[in-house]
Amino acid sequence: MKRRLSLLLTGLLCMSVLCGCTKKENEQQTLPAQVIQESLNQNVSALPKEPQTSGKPQASEEPQTSAEPQASAEPQTSEEPQTSAEPQTSAEPQTSEEPQASEEPQASEEPQASEEPQASEEPQASEEPQASEEPQTSEETENKDVYMRRTINTIGYDNVLTSFGSSKPSEAALSQLESSIAVMTNEGYDVSLVMYDLNTNSGVSYCSDRIMCTQSTIKAVYLCALLEENPGLLDIHHTEIEKAVRLSDNEAYEYLRSLYGSEPIERWCRETGVEHDMSTRFYPCVTVKDMCLLWTKMYSYLESGNAPEDLKNYLSDSACSSAREVLGGFCRVQSKAGWESGLGTGSYYSPERTSPSGYTDKNPYNDECAINDTGIVFTDEGAYLFAIFTDHSFDVFENYTPPNPLNEITKALFQVQQSL
Repeated sequence: MKRRLSLLLTGLLCMSVLCGCTKKENEQQTLPAQVIQESLNQNVSALPKEPQTSGKPQASEEPQTSAEPQASAEPQTSEEPQTSAEPQTSAEPQTSEEPQASEEPQASEEPQASEEPQASEEPQASEEPQASEEPQTSEETENKDVYMRRTINTIGYDNVLTSFGSSKPSEAALSQLESSIAVMTNEGYDVSLVMYDLNTNSGVSYCSDRIMCTQSTIKAVYLCALLEENPGLLDIHHTEIEKAVRLSDNEAYEYLRSLYGSEPIERWCRETGVEHDMSTRFYPCVTVKDMCLLWTKMYSYLESGNAPEDLKNYLSDSACSSAREVLGGFCRVQSKAGWESGLGTGSYYSPERTSPSGYTDKNPYNDECAINDTGIVFTDEGAYLFAIFTDHSFDVFENYTPPNPLNEITKALFQVQQSL
């Protein structure tokens, strides 16, 4: 009987436990089956032990029929819900609520960090093209060349000494230059000149539209135009180029001119607006204004960084240049002179000798006598271009005895530039 009571109590306890479990399920709490079993064992052990009524076992057994509900109440089988209640463990979705941790996508919301495109808005920095306005500086160089030529082309009728540009030279400097020109013109020689100051875009001119023979001044212009197109030719014709520029050797120049033609200098004429024909004469006739325009190309080329150093050195040591002789001791000078006496070479100077009449007929196309100088002078006040043409005979012989007739004009032009 004790066993039956025990089973009955156990069943009741199981049912109460099951009810409690379902209630706890609603509270989303789990109760392990091991805990349930331990509580049952404790309850059973806590039951009072009934005294054995020996002798009335049969009467006491009657309750078996009444107790048959135990069979129907076989909660042990019904205890299976406990195991089935284990779904509560499967109800561990709460722990599976770890998706909250998996809600790490929020962390994956790092796209916000990937919103670094804002930083990648560095294109603004790539707007550095403003700094890369380097092309503008190269354009400025081209514009400067154009501006130089435009300024030189403003020179008008100037059969007297005339200043041009916004800056004006001092009266004293102009008077000195005027006097040095008069020394030649009073002897019946023709003189024409242009001096253009790059810093002030100003200068002076005198008879700048008079056509005169370039003589050997054209050699430097031609060879610079040739080397600008073909830089490697200096290595091939080093000796000829040095002789033509530094020593003004006619044979070296005429050899190169015959070999490579007139196209290099004709290209420079097109670019500067010089309209005189350069294709038929090795020593053409132009104006000092034209020569000054061509020297704007010379200046740009020599200062571009592309001109060979040897070429610059030849121009700094060219024969019979008045600018080199007078100013070379304290200024950087790159120049090329030209001269003609009609007397030939190989003799010593004699003041009694006179040039043949064909060289003094005032016809520049007859290869008239000349003493010319052209170039660039770099001073503390800036650089200036100059071109001086005369029909004065300059007898250049082996010892270069005669003084250069252009020296006084060269000194006066320097003082004019300093006063601008």
